[in-house]
Amino acid sequence: MLSRDPRNAGIAVWVHYQYGINPQRLVIDLRGIPGEKSRVDVFRVLLQCAATQKGKGYGQVILSSAGTPKLLIPGEYFRTLGEEYEYQNPVYTMCTFPYQITDLNGEPLFVQPEGGILYVLEQQLKDFAEVHDRWYVRDTVPGE
Repeated sequence: MLSRDPRNAGIAVWVHYQYGINPQRLVIDLRGIPGEKSRVDVFRVLLQCAATQKGKGYGQVILSSAGTPKLLIPGEYFRTLGEEYEYQNPVYTMCTFPYQITDLNGEPLFVQPEGGILYVLEQQLKDFAEVHDRWYVRDTVPGE
């Protein structure tokens, strides 16, 4: 699925069990991202990874950058991402995604914002960008 989508060209991602042997923890390790690719491009790759794994159950999914673990996705949520890939509005998924992600200790990174629709949307998009910054941007983009 990933290689068949021309929009994914150049994004290098390794998907494997933790340490190559732990089937309860899947690792999604970004190894290379061309400069013209956006956070949305990388997110699409993540969603497509989830779609390829939708029939499998993991305890956790580790988001890694160049071999370094950064963030965790609960396995059940990852399964939901895969199951909903074909029909869920990707903007909805993008806006709700940050509130499912945790640090490596299992602590949530963000609290779902409340307030007026424009304020909430602005916060959701900022939080989405921050997830990507913590996952790989600060490792791959000079000065970030």
